[in-house]
Amino acid sequence: MKRAYTADISQDQSEAVFGQIAQLATQTFSYMDLSSDLVKAAQVQLLESSISQDSAELTQDFVANTLFPKAVDNVFAGYQKDCYRFSLSKTQDADLSDDIAQEAIKLLLLK
Repeated sequence: MKRAYTADISQDQSEAVFGQIAQLATQTFSYMDLSSDLVKAAQVQLLESSISQDSAELTQDFVANTLFPKAVDNVFAGYQKDCYRFSLSKTQDADLSDDIAQEAIKLLLLK
């Protein structure tokens, strides 16, 4: 039977996982402070996911190659939605706003 992460991992393990996420955020996005947003996104993912009772799946490799990339995707998807809504409020053009939002996120990711 699978259970939620929060029921299966210790406080120390949670702190280690979120510390690793914060460290990866700093290394990957040195020009932006995304640590807080990425840790929150990872917490949501963990609450919505399940792993085996012994938490064996929650390794540094899992955090770096699965949890962190999904958190990045989720955070930037939220940023893109915010950018789209702002652009739409200024342009009143859905297609142009979509283009602006995509370009803004692309520029953030390519920096």
